[in-house]
Amino acid sequence: MSQLRIVRLTTAVSGEVEATLDDGTREPYTSTSEVIQMALGTAFAVGAPVRLETVSEKSRVIERIEAFDIPPTSPVNVGTITRLATQRFGDPAVHILEVFILTDPKNTVQYRVIDAAVQRVCHAAALARARITFDYAGGELTFIEVDARPPV
Repeated sequence: MSQLRIVRLTTAVSGEVEATLDDGTREPYTSTSEVIQMALGTAFAVGAPVRLETVSEKSRVIERIEAFDIPPTSPVNVGTITRLATQRFGDPAVHILEVFILTDPKNTVQYRVIDAAVQRVCHAAALARARITFDYAGGELTFIEVDARPPV
């Protein structure tokens, strides 16, 4: 599947989110995973094209979202999240978030985000295109702080 924009998100009390892509079919893809749902919402909000992987070739159930860019609103600053993805991790496998953080002007580092609260703040930081302070252990983001105020 090529990268396509999300043109509609739909949900109800059922807990399932439907994402309709600009693929000409108008048939939605679905997910009950909160991690995938949050990533769909972020991609929709920033207008980022996404590439979805489904559980099988003919399925419309989303297994993961490949890394997508967070388009900058101004020059990209060190300490910002530049890309997001979802992945399955562990045994038993669970959906996790992957974030890509610009650590210096030429390097982006990828981190796993397993904790739901840290995931939510990562999405907020990506949507705000704000600089973050973070800590990690073994490739996993364990702390994040985002501040709307410019650095002093």
